[in-house]
Amino acid sequence: MRKQILNKGQKAEKTTGLHTLQVTMESQYKQGQLTDSSWKFTMDEQYFFYFNPKNNTWGVMHNEARDIMEKWNSNRN
Repeated sequence: MRKQILNKGQKAEKTTGLHTLQVTMESQYKQGQLTDSSWKFTMDEQYFFYFNPKNNTWGVMHNEARDIMEKWNSNRN
């Protein structure tokens, strides 16, 4: 049982079938000047990630995305 629990974290979740990926770009202007913007990434109608191009940072909007983001961050090093 202990080996099964330890190995569970090493397996990636896989899905089958068709999925929908949507990216929404939002911009905020004040007196014709861009003041803020963001990109929101949606999969199967659930918000997962956002990107802030102003400070070049990523964030999560859904708990399931947090694990994915942590794996990406650990793979960068």
